[in-house]
Amino acid sequence: MRARVLGVLAALVGSGLVLGLAGCSEEARESVRETGEDVAGEVTGRVEQGLARTAAEALRVEIREQARGDESYRSVALLETAADAVPGDAAFEGIEDGDGDGLDDDGQIEVGVGDERACVTVSDEEVEVTGGAC
Repeated sequence: MRARVLGVLAALVGSGLVLGLAGCSEEARESVRETGEDVAGEVTGRVEQGLARTAAEALRVEIREQARGDESYRSVALLETAADAVPGDAAFEGIEDGDGDGLDDDGQIEVGVGDERACVTVSDEEVEVTGGAC
């Protein structure tokens, strides 16, 4: 869905600019084409940024809703279940239990969509979301 929307936006920008420049020089058309590509790239980045933040917020909601009793929000089982429940195709990285205690080691989950990231930080009782990589 995201790819389709971005493709349509790029096509509309490109075709509208090209049609308006039919009588212009090759240099002018190339400049406009590059500008259109820059705009499409910026739109793609902003869309992916919003999608990463939205997925991170959805993860926060899932963690809070699925926690049972006094279960720590750092529970690896809880974090994995919550990540699986988030719709879409976001990637969740950093859920790790290197010491085998059942809790995420650093409490940070990086949520990625395309080239953009958001960070979910969990403690035993709190969940915070920030934009950008962890």
